[in-house]
Amino acid sequence: MDQGYLKETIGLFKDVSVVQSTYPSAPGDTLVFENDRVRVWSMTLEPGGMFDFHQHHYDHVVLWPDSGQAVAQNLGDPDWGISLAAEPGFVLFQTVGTAEPLTPHRIRNVGDTAVTHYIIELISERSPSEQRLPGETNGRGTFVYSGGAAVTTAMKTVKAGEIEIAYAESGAGEPVILLHGGESTHIQYDTFRPQLGDGIRAIAYDQRDSGASVNPPHPYGIPDLAEDCAALIRGLGYERAHIFGSSFGGFIALQVAVSVPDVVQSLTVGATFSDATALQAPVASEIVELSPSQRDAQMLAFALSERGQADEKVVAELKSVLVHRSPEADARRLAAIPGFDVTNRLPEITAPTLLIYGEDDPAARPEVGRKIADAIPRARLEVIPGARHGITMEFARETAQLLRDFVLAHPSQ
Repeated sequence: MDQGYLKETIGLFKDVSVVQSTYPSAPGDTLVFENDRVRVWSMTLEPGGMFDFHQHHYDHVVLWPDSGQAVAQNLGDPDWGISLAAEPGFVLFQTVGTAEPLTPHRIRNVGDTAVTHYIIELISERSPSEQRLPGETNGRGTFVYSGGAAVTTAMKTVKAGEIEIAYAESGAGEPVILLHGGESTHIQYDTFRPQLGDGIRAIAYDQRDSGASVNPPHPYGIPDLAEDCAALIRGLGYERAHIFGSSFGGFIALQVAVSVPDVVQSLTVGATFSDATALQAPVASEIVELSPSQRDAQMLAFALSERGQADEKVVAELKSVLVHRSPEADARRLAAIPGFDVTNRLPEITAPTLLIYGEDDPAARPEVGRKIADAIPRARLEVIPGARHGITMEFARETAQLLRDFVLAHPSQ
């Protein structure tokens, strides 16, 4: 679209009562519809593409018809402190208020495919609020930002070669690195991190092809993901950190403990395997073979007890952390698993080790944890009654307490 025409159009519809700004007020690259009540923009971003600093003046609705992942940075912030993992049909409603426009920000596509989303500005009605209000979403995705509404944690990054590792953190004290499962990102631990309590700096990061982290579209294996974890620990300025990984994250945690043992202060893994037999377990193999959208329904019964499945709040929380990746990213993640096997190296692990398993986990059964615990010197196994695979969701309180006690029992100083 001709930029002169675009600027002229914006001028015609700009409310003179709105605070003027030197930053563009066009929230998209194409104006697709307008009347005296709304203005609709589209924004298309290629993989890695960025839409530069702009500023919202009106209350507006953001609609993502398709899945996608993006990060944004507010003017003056050192980091890309806004992270979005959108599922198809994701909607965000933002009340800007009448006092002043939103802080200028820029957006970057961190997914593998081009994405188009739409911004609908409500230009005819004065905002009912003087001040900006927290954004409201329909739950089809996760919107994390530093403004204090959805989650009060901004994303930060550590550079490791060609990989840019994004992470969120809370608390202060013993550093605990949290490794998410195969179907999620760091958001798996958004409500878990605060439950670890005082004296712990809880750090949840996005693995390759996940969330706001950036990596080349090249194949990788679990050992590569383990090196990323070690690079994050060093990049944060630590020699050693406590490591916790659940499910797919448990693969990585075990690999770190045998491949880069010098960075491990203590090791806690849950609901996981020491080799790729996870793909042969009946329930797990069925889920892996499904498309990402088909996995969601299966994950409910896989991760939650019958009581959990009947709890709307628990179900909503689980759905909110399930992420749909692009087919290419999903394929790379799955291809990293075959060949993973640290079973014969488990006796080499010297870090204090705790294993946490769900009593009713249909895949990573307690006897799997027992075999791993028996192979690691002085390791301890804890089984959570009634829990299935989702030990960090439905049984977050119990899991967090076990992890907290174990970490504080093995301080780094």
